[in-house]
Amino acid sequence: VDVAQRVVTISGLSGTNKTYDGSTQDGLSGTATIGNLVSGESLALVNDTYGTLASANAGLESVSANITLANGSNGLAGNYTLAAQPSLGTVDVAQRVVTISGLSGTNKTYDGSTQDGLSGTATIGNLVSGESLALVNDTYGTLASANAGLEGVSANITLANGSNGLASNYTLAAQPDLGTVTVSSVVTVTGADAIGYLVQIEPISAEVTSPVFMVPLEAGVCATGMAGCVNVTVEDGGVNIGGTTPDIGAPSFWLGSAIPEAFFGPRQTTITPKQSLD
Repeated sequence: VDVAQRVVTISGLSGTNKTYDGSTQDGLSGTATIGNLVSGESLALVNDTYGTLASANAGLESVSANITLANGSNGLAGNYTLAAQPSLGTVDVAQRVVTISGLSGTNKTYDGSTQDGLSGTATIGNLVSGESLALVNDTYGTLASANAGLEGVSANITLANGSNGLASNYTLAAQPDLGTVTVSSVVTVTGADAIGYLVQIEPISAEVTSPVFMVPLEAGVCATGMAGCVNVTVEDGGVNIGGTTPDIGAPSFWLGSAIPEAFFGPRQTTITPKQSLD
């Protein structure tokens, strides 16, 4: 006679949600139960610790098993056959959280724009070993305002596919900290003995609410399009725009409620707010 193998089932196992790690291996949770064993007999299971995902990518993925029967303490695997692999359900493979470091804003001269070039080399942290991603919008940051002074820099960097990594498997924890930059209102004077040049002083405090423009020209001509400019002659010793001088009264220079302190003279090559350049 032919004594057929007894058909058994396995239940009680399921896949486990995890974070993307580049692998299709998924740990199984629960306690396996073998159904339809002969009373008093037991069997062991092989490959019941891990299942296999349909793909390694982030998202909802089904899990399959390759479990086999083995002899138990009082049962022979040869007397049994597995009806089918157990149903392990579907798991959620979460995107892996990465960080960006190594970038910072760059000090610049006032140009009326909130765009600020980023410096440094970007490093993406927490990538799966052997994978890489590209970055988008990592060349420029955005200043809190275009005005001169200390300005915070923010970024809007996004992830893109790399040569061997999918951006959809990752998410950015937060935009990188780009620090604070100095937007300077330094102006260059043309010519070592220049008498006339434009001084543009951007607001650098709460007291200064609008840009201040001054055009000291020997010929007494204001620059084209510069409304409200004042024509003066720069004295050889220098003129303090923000204070009173014995030769030229400060009120002649006031174009706003307050003007940052700046010194300049005919033989200087730069003008820097709040700094004396003798």
